[in-house]
Amino acid sequence: MSIIAGIRRMAPVIVVCAAVVVYLSALGNGFAFDDVPIIQQNGRVHNLFSWRDIWLKPYWPFFGKEFGLYRPLIIFLYAVQWAIGGGAAWVFHAVSIALHAVASLLAFLLLHRLIGRMPALVGALVFAVHPVHTEAVANIVGQAEIVAAIGVFGAALVHVSRPPGVRVSWARRGALVLLFALALTAKESAVVLPALLVGLDFAQRRIRLSVRGWTDYVDAMLLPLFLLAATLALYLIVRFEVMSGALIGVNAAPALPYLREEFRVLNALRAFPEYLRLLFFPYDLAVDYAPGVILAVENATPMVVVGALLLLGLAVLALLTPWLPAAGLPAAWFLITIVPVSNLFFPIGVLIAERTLYAPSLAVSLAVAYAWLYGVAHASQPVRRLAPALLAVAIALMAVRTWVRNPEWATTDRVAAAFSRDHPESYRVQWLQASQAWERGQLDEAERRFRLAHRLFARDPQLLLEYGSFQLNRGRVPEAVALLEDAYELRSFAPGTVMQLAHAYIRTSRWHDALGKILEAETFGAHPTETMPLRAHAYAGLGQHERAAGAWRVAHANAALNSWILAAFHARALATAGYREHALTAALQARGTTTEPVAQQLLERLASAIRDGCYDAVREATSSLPSYPRCDPLGDYFTFGGQLSRDRTATSAAAPPAAQPTDTTSRVPARTDSMR
Repeated sequence: MSIIAGIRRMAPVIVVCAAVVVYLSALGNGFAFDDVPIIQQNGRVHNLFSWRDIWLKPYWPFFGKEFGLYRPLIIFLYAVQWAIGGGAAWVFHAVSIALHAVASLLAFLLLHRLIGRMPALVGALVFAVHPVHTEAVANIVGQAEIVAAIGVFGAALVHVSRPPGVRVSWARRGALVLLFALALTAKESAVVLPALLVGLDFAQRRIRLSVRGWTDYVDAMLLPLFLLAATLALYLIVRFEVMSGALIGVNAAPALPYLREEFRVLNALRAFPEYLRLLFFPYDLAVDYAPGVILAVENATPMVVVGALLLLGLAVLALLTPWLPAAGLPAAWFLITIVPVSNLFFPIGVLIAERTLYAPSLAVSLAVAYAWLYGVAHASQPVRRLAPALLAVAIALMAVRTWVRNPEWATTDRVAAAFSRDHPESYRVQWLQASQAWERGQLDEAERRFRLAHRLFARDPQLLLEYGSFQLNRGRVPEAVALLEDAYELRSFAPGTVMQLAHAYIRTSRWHDALGKILEAETFGAHPTETMPLRAHAYAGLGQHERAAGAWRVAHANAALNSWILAAFHARALATAGYREHALTAALQARGTTTEPVAQQLLERLASAIRDGCYDAVREATSSLPSYPRCDPLGDYFTFGGQLSRDRTATSAAAPPAAQPTDTTSRVPARTDSMR
């Protein structure tokens, strides 16, 4: 009995230690995945005193309005951690572990108030070591989940800890408002806090199910709920201004369009069986659950029906909370917290994300705590003896699974390697392997992988962009045009897609279409050294050689590196337009800007070609991309970099920017979502 008494007394310490120890293997992790653009490469995180950039800009450093995220408190916390550690990743991971320990402690205290000390210890230990939390804790950007959960758990604890009755004191009202604001500015999904507070009142039987009881409850809770509503309204006003007139992302799921179209609810229902598996049998985990891992659905498949039945069952159990809190409260907690990240009412950008289960997973802790309470009270003696051992084994297995998985989030490459090992059926794994084969020069293997990824899921604009770029690189222009047009239709605001489509149109002599896409790219802020060479080709194809020369001149004027390359093409365009003397001067001036022997030799050959009238007949070719004569030393601009690299040992000249994918990131999915 003394051992049990000691455990009861040390319960909070045990929970905190478990939450810390199980994640110590994450301390050696670096910046991985979304950490890179949001923290490591985000200038406003590196300046703690850029208040306006931190508090009045969207969460993502690019496409903020499209993705619809506003989490200023988290950006501020990242800036504080960057300032403290000078950008050292271990500081961020240490903070993540500490925050998780705080959340686990709050989970224990909340369960203690609701159920009892020993049941709370058991339930909180499950929360502290649950493997589904690995992504939230071991990946730095998961701090948004943890801080939001701390705000929600803290507010729930304040609410359930008040004296018997329904009255909420002014001190508690202030605490609720403060914690709600903290949670909202950490992550948008904290919007459900008022509903959770009402559900907890039902579980504690603070609401008498009678007319007088409802009247008393409304009288007591009207002002607290009004204050929470006012806090939410203020947050939404600021969010509306920051997002330039949008409350949710206008394109929250750019890679998964079926999550924002007519099949969104069907796919949301399809996710519910997976939630159940992840919460109660979290062995098979993945960084992403996109098609292949879970196929997109367009009709009521058996799994969609199962998901609908689970949702209905949860709703029925939640309604029983006033009479059977042991069954109703876990269901109500999960249902309320999962709704904003489930795609049921609006798209969030992903089908399933483990980190979004951080706060909802407290439902498992509630269920385990209630099961412990009633099991100890009503079970037979053998079951009472066996249950602690079985529970200890289950918690130990979860802790081991968490410990082992933590280092898989060390770097983006480690994430990708683990994803490829565990889920080769994912279209994104096949896409990743196609890209790697392309980089190694294994073009047939890359083609096979790209084709398989495309067959698994043909509606990811980023995949279509890279596959189209690959086909363009191989000279399969019609296939490239079809892929790039599909990519553009799905996501027209991506500059890389627009640029590659312009390039493809040039290769098919669609000059006016190319100019239209180039203009779009320029409105997105594409650099002149990328757009002007494309303009020059389009103008040349239309026979407008003077305008082509002007485009090359602008590209050359804006070049920072290897400007002699653009100067050479400018000189050739002048010669083609009939300005031989100006062309010769430009070629000789370009020769004076480089000391590279190969470059000087090439420019000397260009000058000789201009003197000899090599380009006089080219201006007559207006029906297709100009075919330059054999006396021309430059050739096609889009392959010039590769040709040049074969002629020298130092390959410092850059290949033309449109010749390779210009908008590709890690093929492991980026978390550009609205509530995730």
